[in-house]
Amino acid sequence: RNEGKSLAAFCHSIRTGRRHPEKSNTKLTDDRIASLDALGFDWITKRSRKPFSQRLEDLRAFKEEHGHVNVRPRDDNSLDQFCKTIRQARSNPGKDGPVKLTEDHIASLDSLGFDWTQSTRTATPFEKRINELRLYKQKHGHVNVKRREDKSLAQFCASIKHAYRNIGKAGGIKLTHDRIASLDALGFVWPNTSSFGNRTKKAHKEKHGHLSVSRNEGKSLADFSFNIRQARKNVGKEGCIDATQDRNASLDALGFDRKPRARNQVPFERRIEQLKAYKEKHGHLNVTQNEDKKLAAFCHHIRFSRRNPEKRGTKLTDDRIASLDALGFDWITKRSRKPFSQRLEDLRAFKEEHGHVNVRPRDDNSLDQFCKTIRQARSNPGKDGPVKLTEDHIASLDSLGFDWTQSTRTATPFEKRINELRLYKQKHGHVNVKRREDKSLAQFCASIKHAYRNIGKAGGIKLTHDRIASLDALGFVWPNTSSFGNRTKKAHKEKHGHLSVSRNEGKSLADFSFNIRQARKNVGKEGCIDATQDRNASLDALGFDRKPRARNQVPFERRIEQLKAYKEKHGHPNVTRNEDKSLAAFCHSIRTGRRHPEKSNTK
Repeated sequence: RNEGKSLAAFCHSIRTGRRHPEKSNTKLTDDRIASLDALGFDWITKRSRKPFSQRLEDLRAFKEEHGHVNVRPRDDNSLDQFCKTIRQARSNPGKDGPVKLTEDHIASLDSLGFDWTQSTRTATPFEKRINELRLYKQKHGHVNVKRREDKSLAQFCASIKHAYRNIGKAGGIKLTHDRIASLDALGFVWPNTSSFGNRTKKAHKEKHGHLSVSRNEGKSLADFSFNIRQARKNVGKEGCIDATQDRNASLDALGFDRKPRARNQVPFERRIEQLKAYKEKHGHLNVTQNEDKKLAAFCHHIRFSRRNPEKRGTKLTDDRIASLDALGFDWITKRSRKPFSQRLEDLRAFKEEHGHVNVRPRDDNSLDQFCKTIRQARSNPGKDGPVKLTEDHIASLDSLGFDWTQSTRTATPFEKRINELRLYKQKHGHVNVKRREDKSLAQFCASIKHAYRNIGKAGGIKLTHDRIASLDALGFVWPNTSSFGNRTKKAHKEKHGHLSVSRNEGKSLADFSFNIRQARKNVGKEGCIDATQDRNASLDALGFDRKPRARNQVPFERRIEQLKAYKEKHGHPNVTRNEDKSLAAFCHSIRTGRRHPEKSNTK
């Protein structure tokens, strides 16, 4: 793969194809196999694997260094994998595997003290850490581990404290009652244990006058408050803070509300204070998202809750409604909308400028929407809507020449473009539009040519027979129309000796060849190239194969040439994907084709 990724994939593919011909995508014929054999192609490859004797020496060296043979992945990943493999081989003696254990093998491993089970461990990782903390305390008299003393153990202590602050959450170390008890026995200092977080909460209350801590005010304290509230719902559950009577009493003394709530929920009273401050500054309570996104959302929620009291939302009591009414809160909001008289003036001004009142979105999006609304209102007179049309309204609009239907258009966008091309031809004598003359029309012509090159594909302008005929009548120059692409194909054949064009050699010509082949399958179908007798004759004269094939398929003969060139360079045809991805895929495909001939795409 390092030498040629694509060619390596090809080799893998043909090896697989020969082993499993029924599943292969590459069909391996006798001629193909013979051509590969003539190159000395190796049909069977094996990964390099150390012999058992060398592995035994590795284990012996490991024991001399560590005093045991309990190899872990971090010690030697390869040797650890070998140990797992031989344990598996002994557990399943009749099963085929990479290692065959004899009595001599087992005896030599026993002489090293090899552990065949390794099922019981003396301690779990957490228990090992507890033992390390115990030894640390014996040496230092405390468990406040510094990173400069023991980086790994200090990180463990930090993880424990983090898990305690976020107790009840998924992820991290799981703190069970037994684990907490074992740490308490060592005198482990928990975050805010001395007053169960009350010292920090007391300071917050003195500053803000309440205990509804938001994450913006203090992330750690907000998380602690959330975990305390969650503990009330999950009393006695492992992973939750143990809220004892003393702890609950100290929280109650502060006036802490232990009812679970959303983390970022702001109390109703504070929202009232924010609305008061907003009114003092702006003189009204019509809060917009640009001014205060959260306060605007609150206003939206309480309006929704009053309209839909049966649905879940903000609970509005009589006292809350009264406090909002006292502020002059507007329970119903209406979007600013121009009156009908002003819209009529806008239409009159539009007519003076353009000579009509057929407003389009690109002219005035708001006025166009008004026109659509009044047409809808007249079509459905009994239906409630934003506009109520009276006889006077209709008469004033009729006086402006307002089109109530606007259902029939003189031309579709394509037909308009044809008319523009016709006018262009009358002026210039051709339809080769330049961008500097008319950017929009030139872009239309480019889109038509692109659609022609990719005819039959989804997307872009749909070229029907009628549209093509209307463009032909104007003398529109299609891509490669003069010789139906044969001039370019002839040049390709002179250069390469064939007409199997790949996208790497020429994207446009490859797409044209693909579309011609597709046209054979869909004769007479709209959207496909019209392959006339003259066109077919010119293609046949070049030896063009009109049988549909995969776009990027390379002929088998060229693959053989590539393999020969590869062998001359590397001395073997075992192509890797890193060296040549495409050729490696071919090798894989023909190997699969030989193994699974009934499923293969390669014959």
